[in-house]
Amino acid sequence: MVAVQPQLSGKVLDIGGRTIRRRGAFVPPIESVERWVTINPDAAAGADVIGGLPQLPFSDGAFDVVVCTEVLEYVDDVEMAMANIARVLGPEGTAYISVPFLHRLHGDSAADRRRFTGGYLAALCAPYFAEVRIEAMGGPAAVVFDLLWARAIRRRYLRPIFRLIGGLIAAREYGSVEDCTGFFIIARKRPLPLWRSNAETKGFKKQ
Repeated sequence: MVAVQPQLSGKVLDIGGRTIRRRGAFVPPIESVERWVTINPDAAAGADVIGGLPQLPFSDGAFDVVVCTEVLEYVDDVEMAMANIARVLGPEGTAYISVPFLHRLHGDSAADRRRFTGGYLAALCAPYFAEVRIEAMGGPAAVVFDLLWARAIRRRYLRPIFRLIGGLIAAREYGSVEDCTGFFIIARKRPLPLWRSNAETKGFKKQ
């Protein structure tokens, strides 16, 4: 997300976003966008709206950008979730989504339900987005490092060493779709008449 930060503009919906105890290096560019709205089912996250996928309590086309990082693995109905991400985007809106692949379970493992392949992500996005770019994150070394970090984090004296190694790996290694830690998706939505299904448009009358 840090790399695409300059591309974020207009009204932004941050699914899974939080204002308390943020994770990672990304800092939302709140001052440079028209509006930044966070939604999270955890009341302790300090989000603007309590709720989350697969349903979204917003009107059609309400946002120019949707940010959804490391969230879909917690969702029961991923297909409905993707449909709602597309629904709340404007006709030329863009979604920035990240998901894990060869990655250990998150700390809240009881709610961490799935991992994603590049092929499945392409099929998941196809009905709703005209332009989809799926990029692999991390490679074999990052996969191994992630597993070892789970052990090292329990031993404080090892943490500085592993943070240094992790930084070197992140700066130098690129993965492929077969051996990456996860995927980053940039998806641009189709105009409304093209992505609505026949079932959704049946009986629809222009207001």
